[in-house]
Amino acid sequence: MIRKLHSPIIFCLAAMLLIGVSTTAQVGIGTVSPDPGSLLDIESTDKGLLIPRVSIANLNTIAPITGGATESLLVYNTNISTGKGYYYWDGSQWVSLNSEDWKLRGNLGTDQNNDFVGTLDDEALTFRTNNIQRFRVANDDQVLAMANGSAARPFYSWNADQTMGFWRSGTRQMDMVINGSTFFNANANTGGGSDLEWSFNPGGVDMNLRVETDNNANSLFVHGEEDNVGLGTNAPNSSAQLDMAAINKGILINRVALTATNVASPVTAPAEGLMVYNTANSSSGSTEVLPGFYYWDSTKWVAMGGTNGRDWSLEGNAGTNAATNFLGTTDATALVLRTQNLERMNISADGNAAIGSAPYGNVGLRVNKAGEDFGVLGETNSASGAALAGFESGSGDGVTGQNSGMGTGVFGYAAQNYGVLGLTPYTGGVYLTAGVVGWGSGMNNANGLIAVTSNVATSQQSVAFRAISGGTTSYSPTTVLNIGVNSNSPELAFYGQTEGPITTYGNLDAAEFTTNYTGIQTDPDGRDPRAYLAGYRSNATTPLGSGQTYYGAYLYSGGVNSNASYAYAGARHNGINYKIIGNGIVSTIVEGTQEDDKRIMFAPEAPEVLFEDYGTGRLINGSATIQIDPIFSKNIVVDQQHPLKVFIQLEGDCNGVYVTNKTASRFVVKELKGGNNTVDFSWHIVANRKDDFARNASEGSAYSSLRFPDAPSLIAPSGSIGTQIKDDKANATLATLQSVANSSPSKGN
Repeated sequence: MIRKLHSPIIFCLAAMLLIGVSTTAQVGIGTVSPDPGSLLDIESTDKGLLIPRVSIANLNTIAPITGGATESLLVYNTNISTGKGYYYWDGSQWVSLNSEDWKLRGNLGTDQNNDFVGTLDDEALTFRTNNIQRFRVANDDQVLAMANGSAARPFYSWNADQTMGFWRSGTRQMDMVINGSTFFNANANTGGGSDLEWSFNPGGVDMNLRVETDNNANSLFVHGEEDNVGLGTNAPNSSAQLDMAAINKGILINRVALTATNVASPVTAPAEGLMVYNTANSSSGSTEVLPGFYYWDSTKWVAMGGTNGRDWSLEGNAGTNAATNFLGTTDATALVLRTQNLERMNISADGNAAIGSAPYGNVGLRVNKAGEDFGVLGETNSASGAALAGFESGSGDGVTGQNSGMGTGVFGYAAQNYGVLGLTPYTGGVYLTAGVVGWGSGMNNANGLIAVTSNVATSQQSVAFRAISGGTTSYSPTTVLNIGVNSNSPELAFYGQTEGPITTYGNLDAAEFTTNYTGIQTDPDGRDPRAYLAGYRSNATTPLGSGQTYYGAYLYSGGVNSNASYAYAGARHNGINYKIIGNGIVSTIVEGTQEDDKRIMFAPEAPEVLFEDYGTGRLINGSATIQIDPIFSKNIVVDQQHPLKVFIQLEGDCNGVYVTNKTASRFVVKELKGGNNTVDFSWHIVANRKDDFARNASEGSAYSSLRFPDAPSLIAPSGSIGTQIKDDKANATLATLQSVANSSPSKGN
């Protein structure tokens, strides 16, 4: 019966719709006056509208709907797995009309354990404004900010203070800022070469940093304006980089166990000035370390007190260097030594010293102790030494004795030998003087100082000390040697001068030193080691002829035969300046692999005067221009007769290279076959030294044309030196000396 009524009912409903459309364009169900703004107006007080019920298994497909996927199609989903409720098709997926949506003005009756904003699948949740993503809640437990922000407008901030917050200042960097000033920066940009760091106040504003503890409001304080740090104070002294203000604590330096002063371990690569506290007793002598403070001076550990330190220890020092370690002052202040807080010795700023009194300006050492037996007492017990010695390098006296009373100016006493002795083993010429000359200003029998030779003269007198001025008749006409003690020069301890002229005498030397090979008095021997200083030779023969040779020093090794090593130093030979010429090899001494092991290394030598240099370069697109060091370039000659030699060592793969455009200032390296590779290489250049005529032609050197030049020959040993000295004080009174020697000292020791 119901089945039969379907067609009439549908027909009537369709007719009503057609009639309504044709008349008013609105349809009313349960009302004869549908709302003008609606297409269908349904009114009922006890019934609802039943939408088609379907089971949607996949919200991303139109199924189970067939016949078309029309956008805005409305259904009621009965599938529990996809979520029961009303859905509409948005053209690509089913969208829920669930009443559990979050309202624009908030929701009531929510349950914090069940209600949430988010997704039920593995998709991220995004938040937008102006349709631009601002936040994203990812599916891997992260909340992502979608913009960096800036120092002026940090990404995360507060509404009440929008200039305060956090922002992303760079790759793997985060800043916390307030009002545009950066308070700290967290930087993990290791990919860019930076170290991992957490920096405060990186923007350079004068900002303080303070770390507070329960008991100290200023446990750590960094003063932004003064650029210093305070521990326990918020006002570190401006003169200090670190100001520690605790009055009941100290600073504890790292405690290590050193093994020796010359061993850095256990510290690895210590910086110069690094300080530690050593806890060990180790090593001995100059490398000994004892418990105490040490610092590293770039080569060794230096104790800050005691043994092997900078201070003079009460227990003595070891490992000192006389050239650099001293007791004294470094300014123009005298050094005073005291006992019982009384001055006993005074060394003036000028270097004059005094014991018992103030120094004299013209006295090296003054000793003044009234009432004592001796002002100075020298004692020794040796076979050949001296209890007291004096040396004078000027025109004064080596030893001066003065007595304003009735005593002796200089008194020497020896129980079985000479009281005062001047000695020389040299056998002189016809006229000789005493070994030590004393000038007596009295009238009769006055002797300032008496010196006696050790052997009785036969036909000539013996001279203990001999000083000769050039220009006298005291030398032979061809080979002249002269020794003067501080002659003509108040600045030299030893001065020797030979009066030429060089044009007159062929062979001249200011000084000659010879060691007797045989040990007996013989004529000059070719085996004697010799040294000539400040000399000239006009007959320095070579296999091809002879030439003139000037030299600062000539050194001959001597040996078992005459074929020994010789060398000229500071020489000018045949118009060319040389540092060293010799028949030996150029070498140096280096450290071996074992302790105290010394080895020899040799220098390469060449038939020409060559300079060489080394460097590295890089081919870029098959080409490289190398600029030669301007100092090197200034001192070489490069032309057709003296080409620049360039040697290239490739350090990568390419077609090979060649060198072109060679000048004294640059050269070009090109890849073969027109290659355009980028390859590193090392280079080695060799060039002839430029001629040196900067001063004048007579003193310059034509280095560029030299190749196997003639060499100076060995200098033969010189003959005996003729002498002729006038007798200033012949026949010194030995009897007077003996009478003094036989007397006893007036005071004991």
